[in-house]
Amino acid sequence: MKKETIKKVGKYALLTTAAVGVVVVGTVVIYQPKTGKQCRRALFRSDNIPKKAFNSRIRANFQSLIQLVKHRELCIPYKIGDKYYTGHNRELNNKIKQGLDTVTNAINESLEPRNVQVIAQTIMSKDTRSYFDIEEEEYDNMSEEEQEQIDENQLDVMDDIMFPDGHDDDD
Repeated sequence: MKKETIKKVGKYALLTTAAVGVVVVGTVVIYQPKTGKQCRRALFRSDNIPKKAFNSRIRANFQSLIQLVKHRELCIPYKIGDKYYTGHNRELNNKIKQGLDTVTNAINESLEPRNVQVIAQTIMSKDTRSYFDIEEEEYDNMSEEEQEQIDENQLDVMDDIMFPDGHDDDD
């Protein structure tokens, strides 16, 4: 049994590695960098040091991949003249960061313990009256939300009358 499990894990690891390899090779070899605008920012870093120029698009694509894996920076290769460069796509990086922040906040909120007291107060403040407990005129003067609550309560009352020993909704 252990050999079968090891074989399955090895098979999936090999397939995953092969798929990642195909994607990496495809990205590095096939991607055609767009032509950039000839400007100072395209040729120099923000600290005025000249950007590294690559003679081939494959080398620039590979450098972008290295920067993504090693530094977790999304850099896009581009071509100016007969040389290739890599640069940050600030707008895309900001969108990715915002998306990751949103996911992180959602995870953190889902892991926070719920405030049981607030939930209990909400349940306790719920109107539990039915049609039998109110006058017709009072019902007509209620808001739609209050009427919906009374209607829902009435269904519970009718269910209790029809099935006094309990009733499973799935039956």
